[in-house]
Amino acid sequence: MLKNLFKNLKYCLLLIIIVIVGGGILAQNTVDLTITFRIKHSIPPLAITDLTAITGNNPGEIILRWTSPQTADDSTKISAYYIRYSTISVADLSGVTTQWWENASGIDLYGREDNPELPVETIVKNLTPGLTYYFAIKSEDDCGNLSLIDEKTQNNNQAYAYAKEIQFEIQPPEGAIKVTHPEIDVILTNGILGNKIGLKIDTKIETTFYIKINFDPLNAPIKIDRRKIIEANNKLSSEFYRTIYYLELVGYILRQSSYTFMSEDEIKEKVKEINLTFYYKDENNDGKLDKIWPEVDESTLKIYRLDENQNQWYISSTQQYLDIKNNKVIIKLENFSLYSLIGENIKYTLNDIEVFPNPCKPGSGDIYDSNYIVFRKIPEDSTIKIFTISGELVTKFKYPDEKNPDNNIYRWYIKDKNGKDVASGIYIYVISDKNGKLKRGKVVIIR
Repeated sequence: MLKNLFKNLKYCLLLIIIVIVGGGILAQNTVDLTITFRIKHSIPPLAITDLTAITGNNPGEIILRWTSPQTADDSTKISAYYIRYSTISVADLSGVTTQWWENASGIDLYGREDNPELPVETIVKNLTPGLTYYFAIKSEDDCGNLSLIDEKTQNNNQAYAYAKEIQFEIQPPEGAIKVTHPEIDVILTNGILGNKIGLKIDTKIETTFYIKINFDPLNAPIKIDRRKIIEANNKLSSEFYRTIYYLELVGYILRQSSYTFMSEDEIKEKVKEINLTFYYKDENNDGKLDKIWPEVDESTLKIYRLDENQNQWYISSTQQYLDIKNNKVIIKLENFSLYSLIGENIKYTLNDIEVFPNPCKPGSGDIYDSNYIVFRKIPEDSTIKIFTISGELVTKFKYPDEKNPDNNIYRWYIKDKNGKDVASGIYIYVISDKNGKLKRGKVVIIR
């Protein structure tokens, strides 16, 4: 046993190892040992002064940093740290650190050999993302002495940070088109309605936003109140005008955590020019739009914008061009809004009137089978009279009326003025327009 050695001094020893087997020395060796003897003390490390907390790089993480404290002497090292954390602060408990420490969650860092004034960092994980946490720390030296709680906590100025949130990728509206500098130029066709448009947007500045194109705002509006569309349509004279199809343009911009509608000022700030093209169909080049009834005169097509204050259609811009050769209308827009392609109904004369089926053979089962005769392309304010071959008046009617309001079509259900079915035979029709001009013809009924 070695006694009365001095603290922290090095002693050199010579160790002789002798191995004896069967009464004889088998081997002998010597080993030099250098031993430093330390005396255990009871002086704790100083309280940590610079504990800081910052949000981590991954969800639910916070990074802690501090400097290892001074110990009783140079030979004493820090062997452990005790970290406590909570979503409430010591200040919330009126500065009672003991109660806070006992109720807080914690992690312990053992097996350290830290010299004083050593920068230390650790990551606290598995925290609830998005919540703010308050931290405190104590240290312990290799003699088992525990420091006081860190100075910031003692002074009600705890280190704190929020745990990094889970980052969700913010998706633009479904079906929206990305607009980036300097321009986009697209052609889109609605698969259900068959409507086709072209859209070109030139931007002023480096920017990114999205635009959504809605072909059916009357039934499924994005931003527009559909009641405004209906009221605007009611203000159009159906005698003269026909809406071919609608287009709603809506801009979106990212604000904080979601995409929201762009204001008119934002659009003007970012967009240099918007060119919209409405395509229409006239495959036989007869000057009338295909599959539209009442028929629309191609030469009258214009693009209108919805006035949402007055709830009416108005010609959006004088900078629009009708390209009859390529069946399209091009316009320079003022803004994103609701637009429609509107044309004038063809103004029919007596010479345009069509009468069918003729002969009319109700119940026959062939192509002439019908329980009414159609008078189509009738001029407004016309009167139709039906006579027998001997000149007796069978019935008469005025176009338009309640049953045949506005589509230039009148259906005569082959009944007389008393509502009785007329007999088989040849009948004379006489049609007069509002100017008194007449058109005569014959229809045959075969029962």
